[in-house]
Amino acid sequence: MVNKNLISPANNLGDDLRAELLCYLVVAQLVAMARICDWLRTNHLVESGHLLQGKWSALRLAAADRAQADSR
Repeated sequence: MVNKNLISPANNLGDDLRAELLCYLVVAQLVAMARICDWLRTNHLVESGHLLQGKWSALRLAAADRAQADSR
C-alpha cells in the first residue's frame, strides 16, 4: 500500500495537486542544477514545497469564497 501522506501528515491534497507539486519540485531541482551546478539542499526543497502548498491553499479558499458568493 502506498503512503499518500508523504508531504505532511495532515495534508488534504488530491492526486492532481500531488502530481503538480511533484512536477514543481522536480523543475525546481532541474533549475537549480542548471543555474548553480548543484542540487537544492533538502531544507530549501522542503521550504519550496511548503510555500507552494500554502499558495494552493489560498487559491482554493478564494475559489470557495467566490463560489459561495455567487450562490447567494
